[in-house]
Amino acid sequence: MKSIRPWIAVVLVGLAAWFVLRPAESVDPAALGGVWAPSLAEAQAASVEQGRPVLLYVTADWCGPCRVFKKDVLTDAGVQAKLGALASPLMVDADTPGDAGVLLDRLGVRAIPHVQWVGPAGEPGPVYAMQAGGLDDPDKFSSWLDRTAGGVAAPPEAVTPPAVAASADTAPATQPVVGSQTD
Repeated sequence: MKSIRPWIAVVLVGLAAWFVLRPAESVDPAALGGVWAPSLAEAQAASVEQGRPVLLYVTADWCGPCRVFKKDVLTDAGVQAKLGALASPLMVDADTPGDAGVLLDRLGVRAIPHVQWVGPAGEPGPVYAMQAGGLDDPDKFSSWLDRTAGGVAAPPEAVTPPAVAASADTAPATQPVVGSQTD
């Protein structure tokens, strides 16, 4: 009987390792709806144009909790409709952040999954606390979206995107030019 106990422990550890390290269940991008911007630049442009904040979601294919959040929350039709109405959503892969890498550094994103409101000019807003049990609850996430959506939204006229910033020739002498050394 004593010689069977170590084998039982080995089998249990092996099953636990398989459960944790099993291949990722992928979520078909089409199941996430068509509301996600393909880049930070496009999300910010849509944010300014529509007067809505960016909703940043940082994820990775290897992240188990991220997969749960995508599968159980982001595929929910009610959540997708709310995202389309309240935000300019941006999904960023933590392994290849592209043009959003600087924003992630500035916001101090250190763990994933990470969901945070970001204003049109990149100002930080409320963070969704997934540790509080909202990882697999679309209703809880939807309620958070409703409560916090206006927390960082700036009217479009309050933000001057760099592409349409005043030039040094037309800017008043007392105001810095967007993108100048005085910013």
